Amino acid sequence: MPVLRMTWREFVAKVRAERNGTTLATRLAVLESAHKQFRRYKSLRLMDELTRKRIAGTTYEADDPRPSAPKWMWFGSMRGHGNFKAAVARNSRALSDALDQIPPDGDVTREQYGAFVQKFTAAFASVRGARGGVGTATRLLAMKRPDRFVCVNSRNRRGLSQAFCIRGSIEFEEYWDSIVDRVRSAPWFSVGEPEGDEDAAIWRGRAAMMDAVYYEHP
Repeated sequence: MPVLRMTWREFVAKVRAERNGTTLATRLAVLESAHKQFRRYKSLRLMDELTRKRIAGTTYEADDPRPSAPKWMWFGSMRGHGNFKAAVARNSRALSDALDQIPPDGDVTREQYGAFVQKFTAAFASVRGARGGVGTATRLLAMKRPDRFVCVNSRNRRGLSQAFCIRGSIEFEEYWDSIVDRVRSAPWFSVGEPEGDEDAAIWRGRAAMMDAVYYEHP
């Protein structure tokens, strides 16, 4: 798998190459803003409604026109997931409790991820026909821990599947075993924090930045 053999410089070059480098500042602004919100509020349920919607990728606000301003639909727009969108709007305690299973820093274990998945899917169990899917779950994970998780969305699903040799759909178990766990062995992932503000910012969100590598622009 070439993705697991990339050096840090090779990975960063691919991240910077997205649309000739025009989206990098926006992507980093999203991750930095999300990081600040989680540091301030600790839990999703403590955030105000607009902030929750931004984190979840369900906001309908107009983008800030400034080039370096966060565009919250990057890393996966979840506007089309009605039950998830409604749960975020009503400030679902169950949804917040699920995300609380993931520590704010340090390593994330399979057990912690499993606890998140269990609580996340249970948050939708009482809604007829509803299902907490990988896309919406990984959006939350990528916003809280972009150093460990990438959001699986309709624009990067094919690229990620090809890169990690995944046949069929990406489900919760497959997501951890085939992507999250494997990435830990990649040179670009395991390198220490580099010098330079931009490189360091990419490193802090390195797993989430796989979206920049595999995103298929229209």
